[in-house]
Formats: sequence, C-alpha cells, structure tokens
Amino acid sequence: MGFGPFDEAPFHGRPTIFRVNCMCEHGKTVKTGVTIPRSILRKVEIFMKSNQIRSRSRVITEALRSYILDRDVLMRDTYVVGSVLYVYDYERGKNVKPILKVKSDFRDVIVFSTDFSLEDGRLIELLVVKGSTSRIRRLIGALESLKCVMHVKFTFIEYPLRFE
Repeated sequence: MGFGPFDEAPFHGRPTIFRVNCMCEHGKTVKTGVTIPRSILRKVEIFMKSNQIRSRSRVITEALRSYILDRDVLMRDTYVVGSVLYVYDYERGKNVKPILKVKSDFRDVIVFSTDFSLEDGRLIELLVVKGSTSRIRRLIGALESLKCVMHVKFTFIEYPLRFE
C-alpha cells in the first residue's frame, strides 16, 4: 500500500500523521517528502493564518534554517559555554534514574544545574555547560534519546581556551 501526497499513515505507533512523498528538483529548490505529526501541522496552519503567511514551504524553510543555525557551533570542533534547558515528564519517565545517569555520565561538562516543578507534574531543568562541542553533542543526544524528555533547547557561545 503506497501513500500518496497527504495520505494519512501510521508512524511507529505514534499518532496519525501526514506523509508527503515527492522528490523533484526545480532550479535552486528541491521538493521533498516530510513526515509531520498532524498536531504540528495544525499549529503551523494556525500560525500561518494568524500571520497572513501563504507559503507553508517558506515557514518550513525558515524553521529548518533556524534549526541549522542553532546547531552550527556544535558542528565545529571547538569549546563552548552555554545552557541546555529540557522538559522532563514524570509520567513518561516513571523515575528519575535515566536523568541522573545522564547527568552523572556528563559531569565533566555540566558546571551547574537547577530545576523546578511545574503544576502539571513536569520538571524543567537548566544545565550550564562548558566543554568540547563533541562532548556536549553527546550530552544533548543522550537527553533527546530519553523517553521522559519531551523537549531540549540550548544556546552556546564559543569559549576560547587560555594557556597560562
């Protein structure tokens, strides 16, 4: 059974999503297929309507550009200082052991951490980090791979090494 453009398709046990299948090149742009959860697509459409934006492609292109720019410094072999903020859902995680393991495994780059609980049972934690981008990429990957972590945001600046 093939999925045509905008056909509904199941995605690994997750909620129904729209799957767009097409790979066509036109000059400097490429038309490609993406899989987007229906709930995100609805939010994009609401955003577009309220901001009088007609091109879904433009919104997605800008989102991808922002995503790449946010991660650009992490792609270089350098040292950074910054913050990692994540949302943890107790219900999805059932315990804090996975988070504690990640924090223990990366204590060499975590300078400081603080957290607070939200009314709905979720936890927000802020990590201040300093170290090599390769090590911090692994930290972010470890957090993003946890089922209990709903969202990860980060901000970094390059940190010059000083040899004294």
